[in-house]
Amino acid sequence: MANKGPNTNRSQFFITYERQPHLNNTYSAFGRVIGGWEVLDLMERSQTGPKDRPVVEIELKGVVIHGNPMAEQGIVYETPDGGPTVG
Repeated sequence: MANKGPNTNRSQFFITYERQPHLNNTYSAFGRVIGGWEVLDLMERSQTGPKDRPVVEIELKGVVIHGNPMAEQGIVYETPDGGPTVG
């Protein structure tokens, strides 16, 4: 999630090739690419214009989630109605 300060979160996601420690404590980080590197490479090589934005819009039409490590560790969260939920 991208933000410019308190109460400014937006749905902007970063897919990076390596760790980005300068984003720590500022952005939410989650997930890991485990396949489809050829697609990521195409996105990386796409032509960009002003503010380094792609000239042709890139849209992710689907994502496959392969696992939930929190559920695998047995982490339990309370839902707003008080019922427990795993992961």
